Amino acid sequence: MADGLGVAAQVDFPLPSAYVWKVFNVLKPDLPERSHFEKQAMAWKLMRLLPELKDEPACAGIARYLENDPDGVRCYELAHEIADEFDQYLVYRPDWILNWEQGLDDVEGTDVSIHPWQPLIWRALVEDSKRLGNSLEHRARLTSSLESIVATEGQRLSSLPKRLFVFGIAALPGGYWDVLNAISSHIDVHF
Repeated sequence: MADGLGVAAQVDFPLPSAYVWKVFNVLKPDLPERSHFEKQAMAWKLMRLLPELKDEPACAGIARYLENDPDGVRCYELAHEIADEFDQYLVYRPDWILNWEQGLDDVEGTDVSIHPWQPLIWRALVEDSKRLGNSLEHRARLTSSLESIVATEGQRLSSLPKRLFVFGIAALPGGYWDVLNAISSHIDVHF
């Protein structure tokens, strides 16, 4: 850019997930700077919760995996794997997450009999976050209410740069497209 224009300054290159969270932060300033449901935060909470939940009938597979784990290495690894899976669900399967929060275990497109622990552990994670006083807002919930948030708080988007250029992205999740589409009436979005 500097070679072509003579100068380049104040250029920011956020990844899509970071930019989407920044948009949510602009629209809802009461949100934490980082989501309490981002992968690392979930992993540490899960590391504490998994030993407590392993005796639940739905968590029999987890209990077997955590047997003979005196130093907690298996629990640490499993917590990170589950956090990664939940992080993917927040982006690509927000409907599953939102249904689980409403107590619906058998969601279209899932076979709960294969992984009956997932809805149980997600709800435990949400309850733990509530008990800790963490924000319960996450990408799935925010994206589902995006239209109404932008309708009421859209003027706040004026604090974002006037133009956004999206490039070098082979694919974007549907929720990210929704965010870019919602903000495009307030700032120029270029692909």
